[in-house]
Order: sequence, then structure tokens, then C-alpha cells
Amino acid sequence: MMYSDRAQYGVELWSQVLPLEPLQQLHQAAQACFVRVEETIAAVGAAAAAQHLPASYRFNPYSTNVHVDALDEFLTEQTPALNLLLNLLQSTPDLSKHCQAWGGYSQGLRSQLRLRKQYAPGHGHALHRPNQWHQDGGLRVQFPPTADAEPYCTTPLTPLLTGWLPLTPCGYHAPGLEFVRVPQTQLLHYSKLDNATIHHLFDAVDFWQPVLTPGDLLWFDRGTLHRTAVNAEMSCDRLSLEWRLFKPDQIPPAFQDEVWFSWL
Repeated sequence: MMYSDRAQYGVELWSQVLPLEPLQQLHQAAQACFVRVEETIAAVGAAAAAQHLPASYRFNPYSTNVHVDALDEFLTEQTPALNLLLNLLQSTPDLSKHCQAWGGYSQGLRSQLRLRKQYAPGHGHALHRPNQWHQDGGLRVQFPPTADAEPYCTTPLTPLLTGWLPLTPCGYHAPGLEFVRVPQTQLLHYSKLDNATIHHLFDAVDFWQPVLTPGDLLWFDRGTLHRTAVNAEMSCDRLSLEWRLFKPDQIPPAFQDEVWFSWL
């Protein structure tokens, strides 16, 4: 088990803390789910696919992701995918202790439970796009027209914590994630998120592309800059799960009517 320091870097890797059997169940269901998604795309096109898939999928053609509920019909056991994921996380050593030390991120935003397929170059459909540099704390933020605290905004970050796990090996043969390991307490304006500007703002040593395998678990802060890490040599696709957590006393008004789940 390896913990890195989220307070120091804005991102924390827990290496090989998750049991593999439930991960394999989720992986098999995810593969079957995306067979259906890709068959639908082949039949009607990516732009129309969401209209021909079950509403529970909430399919996004640009990031090629679905809601975790889409896995339920492909799981051989009767346990819903959400419950399987929660049981998986709750089996992680010291999870509750760490999360309480972080301030009690006990409420999960149900709409943000997402299963993603990230394609290797040349594998994806016409609308698929790797994620560019962003901060998850920009979720539902109304950005000002320009950076009013150059290169940042005075608009506060949405107070959340992101959890992320790979269902397939990634970061070497398959696309992974790249982080700027410098904690950010402010929101960078969207006009400052191009690759050239990010590399101008931060030193080369601050950029990190972890190589991950199933069993690993990532946590990263609302302000942590990250993007999809993909290059021309990659030949395999990636499947991954992600979710957003909030403190119950820090849920912004824009999220008050959402559906939540407790996970601790």
C-alpha cells in the first residue's frame, strides 16, 4: 500500500488497495455495456446514440461515458453497480479514517457516478474527445467573461473531492491521466487552460502521469489540474470509474435538488 500526500500535491495515489474480484465483475459489465454502446453508435451515429440507448445510461458522446447505473443489466449478480462500488470502496483499509481526516466528504453526487471509455488514437468514434486541462471544481461554475484575477477567477471552486479508479491498466499502453501536482485554491479561467499556457505557468517537474493498474485508487482535489494523458504510441483503450464527493455542510445551492448517496 502506498499513500502520497494530497495536501502537498493536490492528488493522492493509493496503490493496490482494492480487491480484484469485484473490480473484475465491474470490468466485465463495463465491457458488455460498451459493446452495446458501440453497436448503437455504428447503427445510428454517435450524435443520435443517446436517443437509442436506455435513459439510465445518460450517454455523453463527447467524453464517451455513461452513468454507473448502465452496468446493472450486465452484472451477473443482483447487486446494483452502485452498491458493488460502495462495498468495494468500504473494504479499503483506513478509508474512513482518511476521509474523516480530510474533513468528512461523506455525500456522493449520484449524477456524477460515471463509467468512461477512453480510446487509444484511431479507435474512437467521430465525436469522441480526450479531456483537456480542467479542474473538477469548475463543475456548474458560471465563469466571468475574462480572468478577473489573472490568470484566475475570483469565482470560488465547487467544493468537491474526486475519486477515480481504473478498470484496465492505463498510462502506458492505454490512455491514463496527467496531473499538475501543485495544489490550486483558485479557478483558472477557461481561456488559460490550453496546453501551452499550462506549461508556461508550471514547471516541468510538476507534471505527473501515473501508470495505473486495477486495484489502484486516485483521489484529487477540486482545484487539481488534470487531463487525459494520451499519445500516438498507445494501442489499448481504457475503462475507468469516477465519482464526486461533498461535505454535507458545504453543498452549494446549485446542487441542493440533486440525488445523493452516503458512502461512509
